[in-house]
Amino acid sequence: MEFVNLTSISRAEIAGKKPAFLKTAFTGKLVKPRLAMIGDELVHAVLVGGYPEMLRRENSRRRQTWARDYVKAIVQWDVRDIAEIEKLDQVHANDFKGTRKLLDICGDDLKLGVELYDGTKVVPFGDRLFAAPMSCLWS
Repeated sequence: MEFVNLTSISRAEIAGKKPAFLKTAFTGKLVKPRLAMIGDELVHAVLVGGYPEMLRRENSRRRQTWARDYVKAIVQWDVRDIAEIEKLDQVHANDFKGTRKLLDICGDDLKLGVELYDGTKVVPFGDRLFAAPMSCLWS
């Protein structure tokens, strides 16, 4: 069996833009997404993915087959790393439990703690803690 490392491209790169979310977040700031993508549109963007191998497949059936095979390979390789996914359209203070611990450990070295969700607004959850729309990733 041979393993091929796959490198994905961001939604910003797919749209022909330079991604800036992480660079901006590391300065301790967040910007409103250029294009808010929520609900079905967000699900479609996630399902289309960012792997060039998947994007080359022109119809949804071929993309689904590629994605199914890719996920199957991941699950077969290391099933213990698969985690349950909670409702992505809701963010609660408890969602920041791990981020708060990281903030306590890192102090001022941690510029920003961000939980991503399927929404349209950046919501503050305390000092340097924010919930941000997933679509910020490609803004």
